[in-house]
Amino acid sequence: MTTGPLGVRAEIAATGEVGLFLPLLGDHHAHVQLLDTGELTGSNLGFVLDLGGGFTGANGVARIAERVSNDVSVAYAGAFLTPPGGYPSDRSWAPGGSVRFVASAEAAERAVLEQLREGASVIKVSLHADAGPVFDIATLEAICTIAHRQRVLVVGHAEGEGMTELALNGGVDVLAHAPFTEVVKRDVLDACVARGMTWITTFDIHGYGSPSPEQAENLSLALDNAWRFVEAGGALLYGTDLGNGSVPVRLNSREIELMHEVGLDAQGILTAMSSSWLTRHTGVRIDSTRGAFVPVDEDMSGSLEDMLSALTRTRPIHSTDLVSYDD
Repeated sequence: MTTGPLGVRAEIAATGEVGLFLPLLGDHHAHVQLLDTGELTGSNLGFVLDLGGGFTGANGVARIAERVSNDVSVAYAGAFLTPPGGYPSDRSWAPGGSVRFVASAEAAERAVLEQLREGASVIKVSLHADAGPVFDIATLEAICTIAHRQRVLVVGHAEGEGMTELALNGGVDVLAHAPFTEVVKRDVLDACVARGMTWITTFDIHGYGSPSPEQAENLSLALDNAWRFVEAGGALLYGTDLGNGSVPVRLNSREIELMHEVGLDAQGILTAMSSSWLTRHTGVRIDSTRGAFVPVDEDMSGSLEDMLSALTRTRPIHSTDLVSYDD
């Protein structure tokens, strides 16, 4: 694999350390209430997108976002919108206030606007057919229509047979996971690409490098679906479901390697990890001087080894701390 340089040559003014200045890098699928905030602020993540959390109390997502803002930019969806009894309302890990029941299409507007008033940048819907009821098409369409009228995207957790197709038909813009419980039919996959749907990878949650037989099957499905999606022109975002299980609280080399496996080159992976999608599509404001720095002797050539080394060794930095970087 050969690509151009991943970033521009740069030097840290205070130390003279030479390296590359890259876009700000982060994780598009996190749950910050399930994390130790000290680990988060001490990581090399420049931003995270929280995809399901509660607003209430000192440990609400908005409060956490404020506390860590000097180190990590946190955007959030607010609560999972789900039918009464739907996923993840029965899960012990779900923080208080992180699930909002929506019983009908008529109830959709109030639920969506509640999240937006609290500062949500996207809306999250749960479509988990293997764990309880899921929205009918009318209710899902109502949620997506109301969000789109507010110029806000909808992210969907799609798990179970037919859930990718339901998300597509209902108007969901982003899948929170590359589909891992079904083979996405060719016509559905092509329609996802044509609609401009984006998929968040979350490959490494399927076993964290040592999968059980069931996890191995889920990982195989996720990789195959994602490979076909990329081949058809679909766009992936780097995300790990941070806070869920043994995912490292930093940029994850296993996730990056699996993104390469499904067909992304170095520049494609960098784009999938950068804050550009977040700032373009959610209205989230991230300081334009913030980026990522990695010390190197030469520009990265794009080999897998170089790419893994560079992207996992980055640290957030302000361009104002750098000198002598290229135009």
